[in-house]
Amino acid sequence: LGHSRSGKTTLAGAMAKHGYPFLTEDVIDLALERDEYWINPKQPQLRLFKDSAEYLHDHPMAWSIGSGKKSIGSSEQLPFSDASVPLSAIFLLGADHEASLRITQLGPQVVLTELLRHAFILDVEDRPRLRAHFSRLAKLSQRVVCNALDYPRDYEQLPEVVNELIAYCGKTGGLDAAY
Repeated sequence: LGHSRSGKTTLAGAMAKHGYPFLTEDVIDLALERDEYWINPKQPQLRLFKDSAEYLHDHPMAWSIGSGKKSIGSSEQLPFSDASVPLSAIFLLGADHEASLRITQLGPQVVLTELLRHAFILDVEDRPRLRAHFSRLAKLSQRVVCNALDYPRDYEQLPEVVNELIAYCGKTGGLDAAY
């Protein structure tokens, strides 16, 4: 999770480049099945700015001037998974793009607050739906480990960030369980 332009898609692409296929970009399809949360795959593409696309593909790319983000399809270099995987952890990307690499586990109350900040609610007047939504997020915040992930937003540092995430998830069984 992270605010706009915090590096979510670039980080997902970097993980894919390391052999951990991406499932979605920007919006997740999360389902609770038999007391376990699963992420369902969405579109096999990432919307990237030119600098991120070039970093992930290791070569210059054609880009219209001022076109902003562009959809880049999955490829051998950026694999997509069409299979659902269990959700083992949530990472909240820090806002300080100069911060040192650090993963810090967050408590359920902080997690709930952050989940609410990143939830999209169409009708804020529908009280029953709001209560149900809040209840689902509260349950998620209690059942899934959430971490703050701070790191410098520097392409040269990104392999170290990926390696740290892989090591962290390997210790907790996250990536091993999913892939």
